[in-house]
Amino acid sequence: MDIGEPDLLNVKAGEQLVETQMVKPDFFWGFYSEGIAIGTVENSFGFEVVPDMDGAVYDGNKFYSIIDTGSTALVISVLYFEPLIENLFAYAGIDDWKFDSGIVLTKCKYELPSLFFDIDGKWVEARPQDYMYDFEGNGRNCMLFIMPASSGMNILGMPLHVDYYSVHDPQKGTVSWAPHKDSPKGTIKTGPPPTGKRLLRSSSTEVKKRLSPVITLIVVIFMAVLSAITWEKWFIPWIDKRKPSTRMRKIYSASFFLFMMLFTVYAMFPVVRAIVDTDEDEGSGKISTA
Repeated sequence: MDIGEPDLLNVKAGEQLVETQMVKPDFFWGFYSEGIAIGTVENSFGFEVVPDMDGAVYDGNKFYSIIDTGSTALVISVLYFEPLIENLFAYAGIDDWKFDSGIVLTKCKYELPSLFFDIDGKWVEARPQDYMYDFEGNGRNCMLFIMPASSGMNILGMPLHVDYYSVHDPQKGTVSWAPHKDSPKGTIKTGPPPTGKRLLRSSSTEVKKRLSPVITLIVVIFMAVLSAITWEKWFIPWIDKRKPSTRMRKIYSASFFLFMMLFTVYAMFPVVRAIVDTDEDEGSGKISTA
């Protein structure tokens, strides 16, 4: 790590820093990506726009993503995680993999392709060595540091930075990239833009499953706010009219909040579960033990 001016001696001989512009101003190192390429930059996929998905951020057909050196994985929005993984293994001609508890598992011996991420028209590479991890330490089973997230954006972590010398310039709002002096990676390519192929949204069942904790949290917050407003605006005046003792006042209040809690658990949550579990058994069978 260099603080201050970049040390170009750390850049691979014959290479130059390639600058990518981030969204400015932005709280994160954010940008709008045109797509992801698998194997070669010519085999690129754009993002199918999902206008009805709350929280998804687009600029035209570009999908909001951030660069995060604090993340150990390539965190892909649940909207596009499933088709990305399917296309990744299809490109490699491998069907021996499974998705278990949010993690993709496969054999370490398999040769998976590089992934290229479009950042401001530049294709930045994550090699399989960067995103595959031998978690048992015996060279047999590997997990992928490509993980889903219930969010409307992609978070590109450390696998994207491996073997690059990158320069983050907060003043200009840019990140510049070049293979470092010992890197096996090649020159960063510009274009071509994504082909007509698209990463189509994940199945509705998968999206709903991933979003269920978010929906549950929203319901809890909504019911907490509703309870507080109802208690203050309606229930307290109702109690005051009856002029109960302090003890009875506490009993009334406790009973009210107990009722609201039970209503949330036994009335609201079943509705949420019904939404999340709709057509659960009608999915395409994607992302399962293969």
